[in-house]
Amino acid sequence: MSTQQQEQESITGRDWLIIPQALNYAIKYIDSQPKILRERSNRADMARILLAMYPGYVESQRHIVDHLEQLNGLELSAAAKARLEVPDLSNNGWGADDTGA
Repeated sequence: MSTQQQEQESITGRDWLIIPQALNYAIKYIDSQPKILRERSNRADMARILLAMYPGYVESQRHIVDHLEQLNGLELSAAAKARLEVPDLSNNGWGADDTGA
């Protein structure tokens, strides 16, 4: 879907920003849960929607992090980066470092 089509079908005028951000936050929330509580199929579907409907979102978030660091001349804190960056969308929420607890 092109940006122009998204704007024409927009409810708020900012749907193109709010929806991918909400998907990103939801994926991060699922990833933060203990392994047994993770809704993997929902996370996988959210990742597919994010990548298919908003293909530039992931790259734009990386550019935002880089730009903020260059603008300030400082490296962002790990917490700030985590808030801005998109998690790995290929692993369905089962991280290699996960203990399952």
